[in-house]
Amino acid sequence: MTCNERQDWMLLYAIDGLDPIEQQETRAHLSTGCPRCAGALAEAHATAGLLALASPPVAPSIRVFERLMARVESDLHPPSDKHTDDLPEPSPAKPRRFFWRDWFGSDTGRLILVILLSSIITYLVTSTPFTREGQAWKDNYKEKYREAQEYYRQLEEARQRIRELESERAAPAPPPD
Repeated sequence: MTCNERQDWMLLYAIDGLDPIEQQETRAHLSTGCPRCAGALAEAHATAGLLALASPPVAPSIRVFERLMARVESDLHPPSDKHTDDLPEPSPAKPRRFFWRDWFGSDTGRLILVILLSSIITYLVTSTPFTREGQAWKDNYKEKYREAQEYYRQLEEARQRIRELESERAAPAPPPD
């Protein structure tokens, strides 16, 4: 079997999904130190680690949760020889829900998070000293622009006056009486 064929098996090998014979063959090949297959195995382990994050979290059913909590309780408090018949039965613990999982797991929660973060970034960017210096530069620019507009207006008036004077000079003189 070639390394290309074995690379197709690496994810199954990483999650113990191969038959015992295939698993033994793959283990024997990896023990030879093949760098290509070792790299494929490392990628497979990383992918296998991400598989749990690929599906959305699902809350267990009440029955499963109660059995799990009963098992945890029995592991935490092993049975003792004390007489416990007169104690009331503990009520089963309700599954704890985390609000951030509900909020940030939904599209609305993500939208709120994006808006909040963009508002914070906008505030931080607009309240910096550079913005105040930029505002002073902008005000100075506006003043210079107004001055340039005034000079341009005066230039246009001077050009208009020159045209008028040239047209008076170019006009034929009236005939002498």
